[in-house]
Amino acid sequence: MYMFSSKKITVSSAIAYSITLALLALAAYFTLSASSQDQAFISSELGLATFSPNGPSGGMLVAASGCSSGGEGGSVCSPPPGYPPGYPPSYPPSYPPSYAPTLPPSYAPPSYPPPPPSVNIRTEIPPSSNRYNQSQIYIAPTDDVIIIWSSSNSSGCSSSHPQLSGVSAGSGQIQVTPNLDPGESEPYVISCSGPGGNRSETLTVTVPNIVVDTFAINPSLIRSGASSTVEWSLVLDNALTYRSGDDSPYSYPCDIFGALASQPFAFNAADNGGTGSTQTRVLTNRSIAALTCDSFASADAVVEVIPNSQEI
Repeated sequence: MYMFSSKKITVSSAIAYSITLALLALAAYFTLSASSQDQAFISSELGLATFSPNGPSGGMLVAASGCSSGGEGGSVCSPPPGYPPGYPPSYPPSYPPSYAPTLPPSYAPPSYPPPPPSVNIRTEIPPSSNRYNQSQIYIAPTDDVIIIWSSSNSSGCSSSHPQLSGVSAGSGQIQVTPNLDPGESEPYVISCSGPGGNRSETLTVTVPNIVVDTFAINPSLIRSGASSTVEWSLVLDNALTYRSGDDSPYSYPCDIFGALASQPFAFNAADNGGTGSTQTRVLTNRSIAALTCDSFASADAVVEVIPNSQEI
């Protein structure tokens, strides 16, 4: 331990003594956790005291250069040569690298996989402006179809169908001619790929097969000057799609010629579930009624007429 004189301490000496103790304590705090290089820095640059745990001083505080006995006031430290009053100076530019703060690496969120591509296909049947979003479209055999597609998150789109050879990424439209017979279907597939994977969509175009269940004139035997009733029942073996925003089915026109006052008698094959009837004109001789539904189906019905003088 440090021993101090028991002589009377003056006020100025007491102040100097207190300052010295504070500086020694500060030096001890830094040197306890500093490396040997840092201790040398504190000793040589700050001119204070170092703590040498294994040195000849036996772990005691050792006064640094620039400090001398202050007589009654104890030790007095003076600045190193070349330093002006007001020492200690600010840290020099050659501050030890070991004291440079180490900042944690900036947080980087995990990389999420890219989204998969999307493909949407719809159609337009010219010259109609009605567009369909369903993947199953019904058309007449003579109809052309505009295939309209759009894609996102894709680097390329293509189709193996020969009529869709111009398909590319992004969006576009191509007019095609299915050339189908009643009951036949044709799939149009568009595939798109991108960093997130592959995606394909299919639009199937079908010509419905209209089957004539019944077509007749009842009664089929009438007197001259009378009329009869034409009756029909049609069956669609494919369900008809509905127009977008409309409750009526797509029109598959049917016509009846002969035996009627006004010809042709036109109706939609899907009206009333495919069933219906209409009156003939006044007949005076044998007549034939002919049913045609575009190129889907056809049928004939005969009504026999006898003279009024003839017994039935």
